[in-house]
Amino acid sequence: MLNTKTTLFPGHIQSVYYQNIFKIIIYLIQSSNNDKTLIQQLLSLAIDKMSLFLSSGDVEAQER
Repeated sequence: MLNTKTTLFPGHIQSVYYQNIFKIIIYLIQSSNNDKTLIQQLLSLAIDKMSLFLSSGDVEAQER
């Protein structure tokens, strides 16, 4: 889901991807048994990859 090619999808599809990325990350954090290193790595990866959506041409994808 964090593939950079998703920015080529229409805005409404990008928005769904963006919302589901959060759901998956929250699930992984809850399943991590409070492993702070793993949680930090997950959040860093998500922030790095999700910043690509800020350059999306679709305003709805940018706002989410």
